[in-house]
Amino acid sequence: MTCDAEALGRGRVVIGGGCEIVSCGVPAADTEVAILRLDGSAAAADEVGEIAVHGPAVAAGSWERPAETAEVFAWRSSDGRTWLRTGDLGFMRAGRLYVTGRSKDVIVLRGRNHYPWLGDLRDAEARALRLYEQGKRQQWDATMRLDWEAPVIRA
Repeated sequence: MTCDAEALGRGRVVIGGGCEIVSCGVPAADTEVAILRLDGSAAAADEVGEIAVHGPAVAAGSWERPAETAEVFAWRSSDGRTWLRTGDLGFMRAGRLYVTGRSKDVIVLRGRNHYPWLGDLRDAEARALRLYEQGKRQQWDATMRLDWEAPVIRA
């Protein structure tokens, strides 16, 4: 399936475009997979969310790690059920799971999600490097502040 990469960056699934995404398949028997928002509510059908798993094959927790167990293995959805937080982001389409990335790999700038594997950060980096190499230091500094929203370290 192809999706619009720009829409994925906004957390939306729009079919069509240049970003090829391959399904992981359907959930195993007796296993439920849900796509949840950070608040535990169910994500819309066209929304990227965190992949959560529930079923008899899911462990009860991490051995002698109660804090990690509470965070990862006992995530409560808005309907009160507990789920395993996978840390993966994705969506379901026609009963099939599509993984779009890892929640720890997503860089959020100005409310927009940037997935390193989509290459959108490389475009900003390349543009800033071209300006720097052309000796346009002031424009480079401004570009870095605009694109990365991070302090610029000057030598």
